[in-house]
Amino acid sequence: MSIDVQTQPGISTAEAPALKEGEESRSPVGVVRDRAATIAARVPAVADSVRREATDRVPGAAETVWQGAVGSRRSILAMPAETQRMVAAFSVGLGLGLSIAGAPRIVVAAALAPAVIVGTDILARGAPSA
Repeated sequence: MSIDVQTQPGISTAEAPALKEGEESRSPVGVVRDRAATIAARVPAVADSVRREATDRVPGAAETVWQGAVGSRRSILAMPAETQRMVAAFSVGLGLGLSIAGAPRIVVAAALAPAVIVGTDILARGAPSA
């Protein structure tokens, strides 16, 4: 039993170039193996390019994240105490729910950030006097 394998999309084996004497027909596995080797050979260059691009962008991204965190902290601390407590409670609930659901740690940490901000503010102010 023979299988008619196309060598290129749209070209039937009848239109494909004839094999030279001594050449074997390339199997689909051989084609895939060759393509995988070509891709594997390109991986180091692509990885180096990504590393250089990330190195160039990380300082700017870190500064943007820091500015966003400072602005968020100011916004939360400008809220009334009751609203801060509600934000903290919601944040803890959301963080726990995401954690139980198996969300990535970075997502859980982001959900808990408002609770951390409110908690550190409460600790910084000290316990209310009776």
